[in-house]
Amino acid sequence: MKKTQPIDVVLLWVDSNDPNWRHCLGMHSSQKIDISNSTSRFRCWNSLNYIFRAFDTFIPWVNKVHFVTYGHLPSWLNIDHPKLNIVNHSDIFPEGHLPSFNSNAIEVNLNKIPSLSERFILFNDDTFVLSPLPRERFFNGGKPVDFLEQGVKREGWLYRLVKRKNLLSTSTINNNIEIINGMSSFSSLDSDIYLSERYSAKTRAKNWFFRKLYKEYSWFKLNHVPQPHLKSTIDDLWVSHPVALNRTSSNRFRSESDTTQYLFRYLNLVRGDFIPSKFEDTLSININNSKDISRLIDRLDGINLLSITDTEKLMGEDFEKATLLWRSYLDSILPHKSTFEI
Repeated sequence: MKKTQPIDVVLLWVDSNDPNWRHCLGMHSSQKIDISNSTSRFRCWNSLNYIFRAFDTFIPWVNKVHFVTYGHLPSWLNIDHPKLNIVNHSDIFPEGHLPSFNSNAIEVNLNKIPSLSERFILFNDDTFVLSPLPRERFFNGGKPVDFLEQGVKREGWLYRLVKRKNLLSTSTINNNIEIINGMSSFSSLDSDIYLSERYSAKTRAKNWFFRKLYKEYSWFKLNHVPQPHLKSTIDDLWVSHPVALNRTSSNRFRSESDTTQYLFRYLNLVRGDFIPSKFEDTLSININNSKDISRLIDRLDGINLLSITDTEKLMGEDFEKATLLWRSYLDSILPHKSTFEI
């Protein structure tokens, strides 16, 4: 890819310790107690500065960092950094949709960020780059580097009974898939895409099998790590499916009626607007206790892109211990202040 084609980063962050934000959350969530506004969804691991250090150290070729927040900023942030664009929710949301505590709602509005490049990588504050990576790890020839791998459908009464804890996430992903099946036919997809030689034999076999079984897209495997996107794809979806995206934008908390950022990814996949490649350098993991952090650190060899999700089981002193362990590890690989830090 020509180096004149800029690649931006979009980073979403919430400061759960901000008293104004906490008051606003309490005002709007007093009647809603569920996974969409649970403590673990918003609490801070105090590792944000290491994400910025990784931008400097591991992916210095990034053009701009669009930092999307409720309005709060970390005290250490160099707000005058030439690469930094601070984006408040009010800059991108339609009138009447704020305040929002729904990352899905934020993500469907990312195409409205002023000066956002066509090619960008989406980070959340629980996603990390752990090693130096070239731009071609994310984009090649102007297209996202990604993979298409189908799986068994997640639907029906038995699945809902067995996987109750996953229902919110599964419902939103199924909303994405329903839209995709209305826009594209799996049977018409070029075999060079779903049977790419860059995939493992297992992935090719799964894609062949589920194409024969379902005759439509069933389930897209994903890695919850920094994700490459095309701004124009989001633009297209706002034109073709304004009702679905507007509904997501208006949901203050995560809802079963939401779409997610992976809708953008899926559309690129079924259009063939990506470079097939199956990397084995990603990891997504749930953290239930501080020992999980220790075990995680021991298995990070070869992992370049990571996401960690803490659950409601991680509480109190054990949560504090886990954050200290994780920050200590990050400090060992990123010990020096970045240019984004004062």
